[in-house]
Amino acid sequence: MAESFSSVPELVLDARADLGEGPAWEPRSGLLYWVDIRTGHLHAFNPADGSDRRVEVGESLGCAAPRRTGGLVLGLRSGLAVLDSMDAKVRVLANPEPQLPGNRFNDGKCDPAGRFPGRQHGQCRGGSDRFALLAGPDGSIKG
Repeated sequence: MAESFSSVPELVLDARADLGEGPAWEPRSGLLYWVDIRTGHLHAFNPADGSDRRVEVGESLGCAAPRRTGGLVLGLRSGLAVLDSMDAKVRVLANPEPQLPGNRFNDGKCDPAGRFPGRQHGQCRGGSDRFALLAGPDGSIKG
């Protein structure tokens, strides 16, 4: 028999986020990662117990994506970064557009080949919407 689901929404976390986006499920840990863009908070929500762990990354955070090797790839205002665990420090790999400090990463996920297609978003008039690609663990940017 098929499992039935309620069509009535249920609040599972009252996070009071300023601009919450970018959910990314990590099946090994059973955590749902998501970002609060303007506050620079990375969240790890555990639906099994309802807990939500929050890490301050120190700047606008546009997206987060789980890595096969563990940890996360982050799209920040200052560029692409990695976070090896929720207790580690953010390590910036590359800034594809340092000449445009008003830009920040807005969207990005890891593809099956382990690449990180991400989009930068212009924050001011005349800003760019670019597509950048994190090609490998060395942090090289192509695109």
